[in-house]
Amino acid sequence: MLKKKITNLLIWLAIFILTSSGLFAQRSLQAKNQNWYLGFQTNYESRGIKAEAQKTTLSSPQGFLTFKVQNLGGTVDLAFYLGYGTTKLNGIMFNHLPISLDYQAGGRPGPVFGLKADWPVFSFKDLTLGLTADFFSYFGQKKKFNLEGFTEAGEAEVKPAWSQASSGLFLLYEGLDKVQPFVVLGTSFFWGDFKATEKIADLSGSESKKLKGSGFLKLSLGANITLVDHFSFIPQLTVYPASKTSLAGGIGILYSF
Repeated sequence: MLKKKITNLLIWLAIFILTSSGLFAQRSLQAKNQNWYLGFQTNYESRGIKAEAQKTTLSSPQGFLTFKVQNLGGTVDLAFYLGYGTTKLNGIMFNHLPISLDYQAGGRPGPVFGLKADWPVFSFKDLTLGLTADFFSYFGQKKKFNLEGFTEAGEAEVKPAWSQASSGLFLLYEGLDKVQPFVVLGTSFFWGDFKATEKIADLSGSESKKLKGSGFLKLSLGANITLVDHFSFIPQLTVYPASKTSLAGGIGILYSF
């Protein structure tokens, strides 16, 4: 199911790029030089999610090596992320195992990768309006732990995995010398799977909880700040308004070469 959703997302991104190509041809932006960046970014993702009928908050600190190319082909900014993070999903109940399991064992580490694309479409004086889309995916490592307090020895194993994809509009202000504030408004979709297995004596079983976001809206505020020549500092704060409103944040440092 996860592979099918990733495939559908890639198809959606391809359609989005193709249908937006007419806008790129008509935009009134001045030609800019192509720039390359390499850097590091840290994120803290806190998001309200649903695990079937249950509600909880996903907490996930992450660190990325970031590679970015600006004005690729004169139209698009692309960024690639490869890193490592943890995901904490305490409080999720698994009721269809040999022994009901209330997961309270903390975060699980795992690799995270992502990509992001920004398409400036129209500029007016110091304001630039454009399209943006991103995709991130996390694959948690398995965690095994002993089940205590029973006559027979038991063992449980859990493994989380999730992805999220966002798209929307961004507005960038370039009227200041070393600071370029921006705002992003769009939709963000979250899906995943949290699987648990148990074995107690001759009894064994497994159960998967399908994860999804508790809301679809996304609002981000941030800025591109030039520290010194070739170095940029990028703070960003994101709000996911929903029945369980959550905040996420990130800080990046990029070196242009």
